[in-house]
Amino acid sequence: MEQYHFASSIDILDGKIVVGHDNGKIQTVNVDGTNKQLVNSSHCDGEAWGLHVLEDKGTFLTCGDDNIIYEFDIKGKKMIKEGKIWTYDMYSGKPYETNKIKSTASTLSSYPVNQQGRGITHSKKWNHVAVSNNFGDVAILDYNDFSKRITTLYKPREWCEVMVYSPDEQFLAVGSHDDSIYVYKIDNGEYELHYAITYVHSSAVVAMDWSKDSKYLRAIDQAYAKIFYDVNAKEQVTEGQTTLIDLAMWQTATCKLGWEVAGVFPQGADGTDVNSVDATEDRTLVAAGDDFGTVCVYRLPILKNTQQCRRLTGHSEHVPRVRFWNKNPDGSRTLISAGGNDRTYIQWKEVPASAEEEKKQE
Repeated sequence: MEQYHFASSIDILDGKIVVGHDNGKIQTVNVDGTNKQLVNSSHCDGEAWGLHVLEDKGTFLTCGDDNIIYEFDIKGKKMIKEGKIWTYDMYSGKPYETNKIKSTASTLSSYPVNQQGRGITHSKKWNHVAVSNNFGDVAILDYNDFSKRITTLYKPREWCEVMVYSPDEQFLAVGSHDDSIYVYKIDNGEYELHYAITYVHSSAVVAMDWSKDSKYLRAIDQAYAKIFYDVNAKEQVTEGQTTLIDLAMWQTATCKLGWEVAGVFPQGADGTDVNSVDATEDRTLVAAGDDFGTVCVYRLPILKNTQQCRRLTGHSEHVPRVRFWNKNPDGSRTLISAGGNDRTYIQWKEVPASAEEEKKQE
């Protein structure tokens, strides 16, 4: 049991002991010390923001300020893979080196900045996992072996909470809190800066979506600007607010600004109260995670903030990330939410609405 650090809680029933450890591990063991089993794992220090759903595998990746990357099985509700954001072995036994002086990410983590992570994403084609530490350096890891580092991207000058591979997986877009976007072109698994979008956004980039043809990119920032780009032409699409508004043309729907999600902001709230949104693949539902620890699920589009919603409570802190899993074999959708400072990831399963609830939605 020593491999799981110190025990922070314990209970016993019918000859079996369950132990909660201070590093997020939960373990069971018989009273005679036999049959030790790891039940599950969670993040244990700082905040946990990173969340990416692997649709085809039915799993999701997480990262936090505790130097840990996890992969969880959605149906099995168990951790199936674990790795580190940084180790000496990843960098040939050398200390971490970066040209950044400090991190601007707020955290109570006891871990060094290079071991704290807020953004994570996955490429199926290249079998890569991209994870950004709180300096803004993006490590590209081997999905099959998290301990194997492919390369590190150093261009972002501040921490990054959003990274997205294009649908054709020829590009990786990295949105940074230095108010810039860095689009890398991937050739034979190697990354080269293709398009640096600087001096356009006036605040941190917090969400991005690719068009299904991998031609266009849209991004929102903390100054409430929503800007469109033609990645191939390396230019801003100034008329994007009127010409690129078809919901069906976008691979994902994670931008909280737009006509289709105008009603997710409660009356009297400012734009910072809603942290993250995501829509289902068929664009019938949208979920919003807010600063009040709640997740609200609406029918899409939501044009007014008086529209009925299903309010989900469970988090004790702000909810920085929500994502749907759309490929459940039974046809239902599962929603995953990340709880930030409570370091908790919650799965919400879709169930049929009652007749009374259906009537309220009409």
